[in-house]
Amino acid sequence: MVTVPKTAKRCGTCQYWSGAREILKSGQVVHDRQGLCTAAMSGSKGKEVSGNHWCSHWKRWIAIT
Repeated sequence: MVTVPKTAKRCGTCQYWSGAREILKSGQVVHDRQGLCTAAMSGSKGKEVSGNHWCSHWKRWIAIT
């Protein structure tokens, strides 16, 4: 598991990433190292990508306020 700030524009904090993750009380996001990208316009769509990966189609995960 990897921890990143909830403000990080990485796959682990993206609405289109399907890896396991949770939000800690501290505001950090803990995520799996790998998950499936589901962003329709991304070149990574349908591929396993790192939670620390990023792309220009990032959208904040809806669970993050």
